[in-house]
Amino acid sequence: MAFIKGNRKLHRVFMIFLICAIIFYAYSYMQSKVKERQATMHNVIIDSMKIINAMFPEQQFVKQGKFYSAGEKENYYIESIIPGSFINKDNDELLVVVRRPSIELSHIGGFYNAYMAVFDNSSGKIISEVKLFSVDEGNYRIFDSRGISYIFFAGSTIYQGWSNWYGGLWQAGLTWTMKWPKDLENQEYYDFWKDRAVEIGEDTIKILQRKVFPLKDKNQVMPDYTWEYIEKLQWDKENGRFKVLDL
Repeated sequence: MAFIKGNRKLHRVFMIFLICAIIFYAYSYMQSKVKERQATMHNVIIDSMKIINAMFPEQQFVKQGKFYSAGEKENYYIESIIPGSFINKDNDELLVVVRRPSIELSHIGGFYNAYMAVFDNSSGKIISEVKLFSVDEGNYRIFDSRGISYIFFAGSTIYQGWSNWYGGLWQAGLTWTMKWPKDLENQEYYDFWKDRAVEIGEDTIKILQRKVFPLKDKNQVMPDYTWEYIEKLQWDKENGRFKVLDL
């Protein structure tokens, strides 16, 4: 009897192990198919030199390592190619970000130059204008909503330790349009960014405000300051906008 009971226990353990193995194999197979489908959809079919030539048709480039050289101290490189649907809903598109080496740039033009453009991945054609973001320090992130990918860019220029910020949420197109916070030509936009900074999170942005300290003495040219948190905005995927996060 003990032998039979032992056999039953061993059989039960074996069956549990077999079922777990089948579930694991099925899950792994499904995951591999999903990744394969995603990789196929977003596989970059555009030659990198064609990308550079399309973004800068007035230049003549020579490939040198990771750089595309248009002359002495005039190098470009592709920083990232981000899949999404930036212009046409649910279309297979690529946001290409091209940078210049900061060592080749001057403070007047900003040490951070990022050129962004959208390509149709199936045809290989550029379908947006080339947008230049020129600051001393910059950062960007993609926010998705209802089949459209938006680009949030924020950066700062710094002079004698004093930084001024600007940025916003953009939708790419033949003409890029700003969705947040205000229209570029609107005075409210500049008023919004006066003495403000931003930290970009995964699906939030944190707004900071400058707190200026009194001058220490008459020889101090620029006052000291710090950044203080004032509010956090949550990305609303359903409505494609930022809303104040209740804390």
